[in-house]
Amino acid sequence: MGTATSPLGKLHDELVAFANQPKQRLLVIETEEGLRKDVLEQVDAVDLLLAEPVVVSIFESPWMAGDAFWDARHDELEDEWGALSDAFARAKRPALLPLPATARKDIAGFALRLQAALAVCKPHFAGMVIALAPIEIESGPQLAQELLALMGQTSLAAVRWVVVSIGASGLQSAVAAQPKHAALVKIENDAAAENAALKAAVAAMAAAPVGAHPVQFAGGVGPSVPPPPRKRAAAAAGPPSAEAAASVPTGMMDAPAMLKLRLAVMGAALAAGDGDFPQALQKQREARDTTARLQMGPETAALDLILGSYGLMAKQPKLALEVFVDVQARATAAGWGNVAVQAAMARAGALMLLERRPEAAVAYAEGGRAGATLGALALGIEAFALGGQLLLDLGDPQRALATWNEALATAEQAKPEDVSGSSVLDVAGKGAALCRQRGAANEAATVERRAQALRQSFEAADAKAEPAATEGLRA
Repeated sequence: MGTATSPLGKLHDELVAFANQPKQRLLVIETEEGLRKDVLEQVDAVDLLLAEPVVVSIFESPWMAGDAFWDARHDELEDEWGALSDAFARAKRPALLPLPATARKDIAGFALRLQAALAVCKPHFAGMVIALAPIEIESGPQLAQELLALMGQTSLAAVRWVVVSIGASGLQSAVAAQPKHAALVKIENDAAAENAALKAAVAAMAAAPVGAHPVQFAGGVGPSVPPPPRKRAAAAAGPPSAEAAASVPTGMMDAPAMLKLRLAVMGAALAAGDGDFPQALQKQREARDTTARLQMGPETAALDLILGSYGLMAKQPKLALEVFVDVQARATAAGWGNVAVQAAMARAGALMLLERRPEAAVAYAEGGRAGATLGALALGIEAFALGGQLLLDLGDPQRALATWNEALATAEQAKPEDVSGSSVLDVAGKGAALCRQRGAANEAATVERRAQALRQSFEAADAKAEPAATEGLRA
């Protein structure tokens, strides 16, 4: 359930209100860059909140002065319609008619094609939710004028509109003019409020007495003394089963130590947020020492990575480098693939700050190889990608190509579903372009063939995974 104390919780509440008020035709969401992806994910799922099924389509073409990019928006509409048609075909439902062609890809043609889409969808859906989420709004007045023109067409009455903008949308006046049919919400992080809430939670955790309710140990409100025993209290829970106990580190069963750990981690985060990095480093060391004493190896390594990041924030890259080197060695020896790659990449970052760029390239490559050998394949590919780019920037194209080739080889040896979300295809594209630039056309063609084979394997894996996702559509 959403909560107005967090920006995304506030957004959830606004989308629920939008879903429950059919007369509201427009919801404007003004947000910030760091939240845009999460906002769009919630908007894309708004159909789950509506009583009747609708088609949700998101359009991200910009609104620039003198050019609202309607031609690009037409292309986006065709892509959305193609995806919907493919979903119908996979669910073995009657095929959707194609969108009508239009002589001019302008706002008028867009309205006509939306009208046609509504007509085709009518037997299956109650309407459409069109989300306009321009990556840039240069002309707010133009956006307002054209949006209101679309909303004013009776043929598009079954369309409801959401606008997502980074910063001001320019639609404040348009929303104010129709309060019963439009709403505007700002979804932004409130760093001061979050910091105050975190400090209050830490204080509550530290003040919780022995025997307090678990909510208090998580920062919730409660009495300052333990509650008296109840006559009809339920029997205390017995020890966990052997199977359950084996699934968690032994140290996590030490409640006082876990409370000390939480207080130290949160205290370090608070100090870092306040810019008090000496305090952040001290608290983070307390946290990692707690897990180390409890022999919680992976957890200690993760806390050390954070310790090193605080070192970087404190402008102590040598300290951070020492930490990252140590974590990388421990993780590699223990076979913790993700941690080993993360440590290697963090080490490369510290070396970059120390102006030791050739060594940073070596660290990236080591991270890639750790990922390839220890099962962190997708993360390893990203390390290879960064290492190759750095080598190219250093004027060593031959080693850059060799490093990118390791990324390709890693992807080829992996299950497609494990690396389909990686940047390996982008790496292949850069590699092929570099080969051509160096006059190695045959090598470029080889790289492109390998990339095409990977692309086809990714598409096959996606197609195999999609039937389960269409079960809801069949219903």
